[in-house]
This record gives sequence, C-alpha cells and structure tokens, in this order.
Amino acid sequence: MERPTTPTITEFASSAPPLISDSPPYSVSTTPTPEPTLASVINTSTQHAHTKINQRITRLLPLCLPPYSSKTEIYAWGVAHFLPIYETFEEALKKYAVASGVVGVGQGLKESEEQERIRDILRQVYIPQLLRTQRMKEDMRFLKLRLATLTQIRNQSPTVQLWLQSFQSRLESNKSTPLILLAYTYVLYLALFAGGRWMRKQFFDGLDLPTDSPAEDKYLSFWYFDPPAPDDLHASEDTLKDMYKVNFATVSTLLTEEEKEEVVREAGRIFDVVSGIVDELEVKGDVMRQKEKRQFEIWAVGVTILGLVAVYVSMTILRGIYNYIDWDRWGYYDLD
Repeated sequence: MERPTTPTITEFASSAPPLISDSPPYSVSTTPTPEPTLASVINTSTQHAHTKINQRITRLLPLCLPPYSSKTEIYAWGVAHFLPIYETFEEALKKYAVASGVVGVGQGLKESEEQERIRDILRQVYIPQLLRTQRMKEDMRFLKLRLATLTQIRNQSPTVQLWLQSFQSRLESNKSTPLILLAYTYVLYLALFAGGRWMRKQFFDGLDLPTDSPAEDKYLSFWYFDPPAPDDLHASEDTLKDMYKVNFATVSTLLTEEEKEEVVREAGRIFDVVSGIVDELEVKGDVMRQKEKRQFEIWAVGVTILGLVAVYVSMTILRGIYNYIDWDRWGYYDLD
C-alpha cells in the first residue's frame, strides 16, 4: 500500500486541531451567566500555554517523519519522555482510588471519612481503559527502544527529574492534595482524544512501520483507546471520552473551592512540564537529525569509494585477461 505524500510543515500546522478543547464556541445570551465549571476554568487558565505548545508541536511533528527523518527513533525517543509522567501519576491514581479504606493506627474517624471522600472522587475518574503506561511500554519494546535508554531519559532529563521530585512532595503535602490527580487525568487523557487523534494519523501515515499487525496493536497503541464496554457494538473511543467527561463533571461538584483552585494550578504545572519536555525534544531532535544526516553522508562516501574500487578492480582484471589471450592465434594483429 502506497503511503500518502508527506505534507509541508505549513500544511501540518494549518490542519492541526486543538490538543484538548473540542467544545463549540459560546453563544451570546441574555440569561444570567452560570457558575463556571472546573473544566471550563482549566481550559481558560491554560489557554495561552496550550496554544503555544500546540503551535510548537505541529511545527516540530513533521521533523519526526519522512522526508525529514527516515527512522522511528526520534518518535520513540520523544514519546518515551512522557512515560515517567504517565507511569508516576497513574500509579498514584491507582493507589488512592483503589486502595482499601482501612483506618490506620492513631487515625481518627474524621480523618478516615476524609480519605474515603477523596477515594470516592478519584475512583470516578479511574477508568482502566484510559491507562496509558502499559501501552507506552509495549510500543517502546516493539520499536526496540532499549530499557537503558528509558532509564537514561528518566535520570537525565532535567524537566522529568524536577517534576518527579516536586510531584511527590506536593502529593504528600496534606491529606487533600491527592485530588491534584484530577488535573492529570483531565489534561493528559483528553489531549489524546482531541489533537492526539490528528497526531496519530500523521504518525500512522508517515512512519515506516512494519506491517505484520495493525498499528493500534503494536507501535502506536499509546494513541488508541479500547471502548469502555467491549461487548457493546455501538461503543467507541468517543463513548469512553464522554463517560470520563461526565464523571469529571460530577466529581467537580464535590470539591471545595480551595481544592478546585489547587487542581487548576496543577493543570498549569502540567503545561509547564510539557513545554519543558518539548524544549528538550527540540534540542535532541536537532542532534539526532544531524547524526542521521552525517551517517547518510558517510554512507554516500563509502558507496562512492566502493564503486571506484570496483571499477579499478574490474579494469585490472580485464587488462589481465587481455594480456593473457594469444591474439596472434586468433588472427588478431597489432596494427602498430
């Protein structure tokens, strides 16, 4: 099957949808303005950062694809940067949403009730079909990104290291801060339902992937979601997205104003982390592309040298054969 022609960078940028928000614009109304939802506050407070990151990603994305790059290494290396983020927050989400509500030693009834409230809230957004960690690890394995490289990214990325340290400290700062996990589910999952669909199409069309199985089963499974009810023939990724958004809207009404403000602040921190990772990917992408260009130049010189050697050897062999033949016997004479 012939892959479509790779668009220009300008065409990529102009065709890219927003990464998160897929809501229609507000209409003018004379009715009293309703209380803004937590989702709308997050969207509004992160709009500027979201727009800048969206522009940068749509500009950089073509550089991961042919004809700018002929390998999947840059793509794999980029996605691997986000693995520690998803893995850490999903482990924490599972811990707080699924853990049993056993009262600890010296723990009062009021404290236990508060933990149960937080657990009930997080349980609403803990949907197994949304979890990305295992899919990312499988993709990296199929793309042959070594475990040592993943460890190197986790240990040497300044952005990832700083986030890991600050995230854990914030998570344990007081009893209600596990609710910041709501921000991670909202930003990092809904992004894959909106702009992520456009991105996965570019990767599917542009990357030189093996064709032994569907891309959603291997290599690009990070970008695909299973429906919440596999036996329901009418269920789809949109069903899962709508299910999450309803649950998020429900639990948002159960938060205090202070808790909502902390979730909004954490959403801003997430965009800061993503921006920092994009900074690192820009630098690393330039290095990897220069390395690939240099390898091509070395290959081209090598082929040229081998070609010249082959011509020289061939001429030497032909000269030897010419000198070996008894031309007088065959009736050929030197005209000189």
